[in-house]
Amino acid sequence: MTTELEKHPENPGVAPLFEAVLSPHRSLPPLGFVLVMGGLIGISIAIGVGFSLVGAWPVLGFLGIDILLVYLAFRISYDAARQCQHVRLGVDALEIAFHNPGGRDRHAVLEPYWARVEVEPINARRGRLVIRSRGEFIELGAFLANDEKLAFARALSHALRQARDPIQGQALETYPLSPKTSVISYRPGG
Repeated sequence: MTTELEKHPENPGVAPLFEAVLSPHRSLPPLGFVLVMGGLIGISIAIGVGFSLVGAWPVLGFLGIDILLVYLAFRISYDAARQCQHVRLGVDALEIAFHNPGGRDRHAVLEPYWARVEVEPINARRGRLVIRSRGEFIELGAFLANDEKLAFARALSHALRQARDPIQGQALETYPLSPKTSVISYRPGG
């Protein structure tokens, strides 16, 4: 990230023109995790008992290691899912807050007049959502799918046009986010 990050003051009294919380989507709910791990443990026990009966008891240790590795992979995935990015556009500031599970929260404040939202193509299937301002950029929503990035970029671009020119911005077509995006909340103001 090439922009200077700083703490931003909360201003709850002013309604934002645009506010969104981006977070990664995880398709396996906690109950599904318990069922998958329970099934994996059950299968491993059955296989381990079979190998133990024929005298190959050391296989039990390797099956235990497999279960541990799968559990650690799920833990890493669920920890990564706790990250989120708050985007709030007011009349005079575009505030972006990055909340990471490791406790490294960062904030960036940009001027809406200079901010531009782009989805840069990386390859044929993926793009990178960036906000450019005065030669600097901030990447957002790396965990979003391409169509989600495009929908978010359209919605935020529209809100930025409203912030720059309220009369012209209201005459433009609105761009609601797709219901399958990983955006938790989207409240256009105005």
